[in-house]
Parts: sequence; structure tokens; C-alpha cells
Amino acid sequence: MLEPVLLKSLRILRESGGPLTSREVTEKARETPDYVEKALAKLAERDILTRTGRHYRYNNTPANEKFFERISSVYDKVTGRPERDLAVVGLLAMATQRKYLLRLTTLLEIMSEGGFNAREVELFVDGEVSGGRVGRFRIVLGTRRKILFATPPVLPFHYIAHFPPIDPAEYDRMKKDWIDSGFFVTEEDYLMANYPDEIVNPARECLNREMSHIRDRLKERALAYPRLGASGKEYPSLRWPTILRGYSFVAFHFLISPPLDTIHLQ
Repeated sequence: MLEPVLLKSLRILRESGGPLTSREVTEKARETPDYVEKALAKLAERDILTRTGRHYRYNNTPANEKFFERISSVYDKVTGRPERDLAVVGLLAMATQRKYLLRLTTLLEIMSEGGFNAREVELFVDGEVSGGRVGRFRIVLGTRRKILFATPPVLPFHYIAHFPPIDPAEYDRMKKDWIDSGFFVTEEDYLMANYPDEIVNPARECLNREMSHIRDRLKERALAYPRLGASGKEYPSLRWPTILRGYSFVAFHFLISPPLDTIHLQ
């Protein structure tokens, strides 16, 4: 895995001891100019660099030295992960940034088509859920008639309001009661990233630079879904709350993970 552009640019300016232009940093880093420009702009916004005309200079302060040590340590750990893990983190972060929950089966399909083992991906996701880094929501529908449309690959955060929470401990009993009462039960798990920027940024960079084919699958299959489904023709399930009015149904959701105080669905 290549060293992330932001860290590489910071390291070059820190070690140079003097001002450098964006072009000089780009040449030393051997990176794409656009990526270097964005990295330098972010560092300047945080007062880690000072920009004077076309030149950038590292601000050698105790606070910035602490930042450099911390980000170096984090990036070393993150970029040491398998590409599979970085791809999953990047995909989940893309969906969460747009305020969507990503369906687990959609994530597994995209990763499988990208050449990764779906079972290994699912085990990694399970570990992230257990560690509180990913929120896993189960949407449950009980309908009198079998649902004749596919569940959507993404759900906007606000859709959760249509599915009141249920106590997971009560769910198995209620599910049995539904089935005994003649209901069809549909279950889907949706995921939400809960990573800090220090983890997301290198994962996103890896996705953009080295696995763009996987990133593009997510854009085409899931993130474009609300726009393509606006008419309700090609993707009718986007209108779940409306369509389900034609069914006799019960609907709930619950969180399959430790309590995540930092997750808020707005």
C-alpha cells in the first residue's frame, strides 16, 4: 500500500525545513498534482502549513509535531490492513457520508464482483460491528402478502422513522407469532460507518486510487439508486413507506451491535 498523499506531503515539507511549491512537493512525492493540491489545502486549513503565494511551509509547533506523530501512527496501522478491509471501510464511509444505510448483501455483492471472498468480507464486517466501528441495523417487515419487489440497496437515514425500534430479545418470539399468524417475514441488514476521519481518509484514498472499479460499482448500483428510482418505475422499492400502505404489514428495526452513542440518524 502506498503512503497516503496527505502524510507524504506533510512529511516532505516537515523534512525540507523550508518553503516548497505545490509542484515541488508533487515532484518529490511522485503523486498526481490534484491529490497533492487537496492535501496541502487541508493541511493549510488546519494551520499545519502556512501558505505564502505559491509556497508552503511547515509550522513546527508542539501541537503540529503531536499531530504528525499521531497521524503517522494511525496511517501506519490503517495502510497495513489488507486491501479488502480498506475497500469495505471506504465503501461504507461513502454511503454514510451521503446519509445512507448500505444493505449488507449489496456490499457483499460489490466486493465479490471485485474479486474478494464474500465470506471473509462478512467476517470482517462482523468484527467491525462487534468493535462498535460499524452500526448494523436489521429492518424487519411482516406482511400478509409476499413482497414482490426487492429491498433497496440503500436506505436514507430518515427512513428509519418508518420502522419503530423493537427489543431484539423480543424479536424471535414475535417473529414466530407473525409466521403462525400467516405473515411473510422479510429481514434485511443495513450498515452505517462509525469511523474517525483518520481511518476514513486513507481508506477513501485507497479506493479512489487503487480500487476505483469497486468504488464505481457502489456509485452505479447503490448511490445512484435514489435518483434513478425517483419515478418509482425502475426501482419501486425506493417508495417503501408508500408501497407498503397497500399491504397489511408490521415493520420494525433494531441495532445489532453494542450501543453506539455516536450514531445519530437524522
